[in-house]
Amino acid sequence: MTNEQHLYFEMTPKDISCALKAYTFWEDSKNETPIDFISRKRNVDLAYLLNEVIEKELTETEQEILRMFYFENITISGIAKKLCLHRSTIARRIECINDKIHDNLKYAIKYEFDQRDDYIVPVAVSEALALCAIKSSKPHNVGGRLLKLRKLSALSCCKLSNCTKISEKRLKELENGKATISIDEAVCLSAFFNVSTDYILTGKEYAN
Repeated sequence: MTNEQHLYFEMTPKDISCALKAYTFWEDSKNETPIDFISRKRNVDLAYLLNEVIEKELTETEQEILRMFYFENITISGIAKKLCLHRSTIARRIECINDKIHDNLKYAIKYEFDQRDDYIVPVAVSEALALCAIKSSKPHNVGGRLLKLRKLSALSCCKLSNCTKISEKRLKELENGKATISIDEAVCLSAFFNVSTDYILTGKEYAN
């Protein structure tokens, strides 16, 4: 159903059935081993921990520098110009940011990945930063939002296809903007990712 001010969809019995199927496919999927699930969950959990460190342990200026350097890929010189600071000052701030993140996450990472040495920490932090960058992005189309949801769940296109029974080819077409999503697909994917159909179709987010 639609009106001039807002686009929304009424859940019909068919929609509910589709949502239940999506849930069932997820629960019954035999395509993910316990080890795969734990590995994927570790990456997702670490990204949420990193986001908490960014919000609670970094100053506002450090958060801005991190966002520009890691999320927007702006060079140190570019950041220095934007903030009217010397290049060496930005370089020192980035080093300080990395130290804070390392110190706050290293023990959690070593525990999560069952390692005693620090060698895994930079790799895990790098992957978590990439997920945080995706989380902070605001895609302007359906394909971008589907890609964001999939990446945030650390799922491959193949695995998502196995869970939702939407073909991998079709999912790639949707993510690349080469196909228009159907109502059934929107309902199925919104149920799977636990978001509203409004978010997938229009980008509007509502608190559950």
